[in-house]
Amino acid sequence: MKSLTLLVLAIAGVGATSQVNFYYDNKCQNYAGHRYIELGQITGGPSGARSMLFVDDNDDCYGTCGPNLIFCKNAACNAWDVASRTGACKHFENGVWATKTCGCYGCTEGCSGRL
Repeated sequence: MKSLTLLVLAIAGVGATSQVNFYYDNKCQNYAGHRYIELGQITGGPSGARSMLFVDDNDDCYGTCGPNLIFCKNAACNAWDVASRTGACKHFENGVWATKTCGCYGCTEGCSGRL
């Protein structure tokens, strides 16, 4: 019974994450690795990564117009672009970071700003 409980908790934890793939080129072709991010967590790509895309999203923003899949332009994520959809590629010259938030930003395509 104890191992079943641990398995259920492990699966429940995976459900709240989103997968982000990172790439060494600007067009999401030369795979560099991936990360799983949780709501509010800022995650950077491997050293030298220049582009990224969200592979999937597990919507954990019930009752809001989120989740918002965010491409961060720096490690503090104080400048960003919103992903219009999973699979959309984005690149930045100085590195790539990702996060996920809930809420409404009032735009869906080509959104950018500051958190």
